[in-house]
Amino acid sequence: MQLIYSTTSPYARKARMLIIEKGLVDHFEFYQVNTLQDAEFIRGVNPLGKIPALVLSDGEVLYDSPVICEFIDLLDHSTLLIPAEKQSRFEVLTNQALADGLLDAVIAIVAFKKHSGEELPRTLVEKHTKSIFRSLDAMESRITDAGEVIDLGQLAFAAAIGFIELRMPDLNWMAGRNELSNWFSRIKKRASFIQTRPVE
Repeated sequence: MQLIYSTTSPYARKARMLIIEKGLVDHFEFYQVNTLQDAEFIRGVNPLGKIPALVLSDGEVLYDSPVICEFIDLLDHSTLLIPAEKQSRFEVLTNQALADGLLDAVIAIVAFKKHSGEELPRTLVEKHTKSIFRSLDAMESRITDAGEVIDLGQLAFAAAIGFIELRMPDLNWMAGRNELSNWFSRIKKRASFIQTRPVE
């Protein structure tokens, strides 16, 4: 299997962290792309033109990251990071959706300038920034019961906050969010977080 990714994609980072946490690195070939320079190639693999994409051994392609992560998790049932039990399962999947939605708002701000060279209009920046802070507040309330158990929702949170620190370093996301800040200080020491650190 081949995972097509970029080191700066937080969605791909989530999938890569999952692979490491489950001890499945040897099952994958990792193909790194540049989303600007390799845009045509990416569209040829994924009609959405997005990464990550997972090319299976039979040539079938899976996208996007929630589907890929579920596939990865089911490769080894001994330790599921998306729980099978109904309530826990949907809590984890909701946390993943929350993190991915936060990322959508961050990317709406930073990608516009990256691709156009211009700033996003102020009204849209304010709209997306409010969405980011609401999402962080929700993370603060949802992380309190996480303890030391690692699941896909937590990996999604880690990838999202890591991306904020990469692309919006002046955003004071920790202010008033002690639970989330303390949790992040612990999870960023894990091998899966360290080994997937973005490289520009």
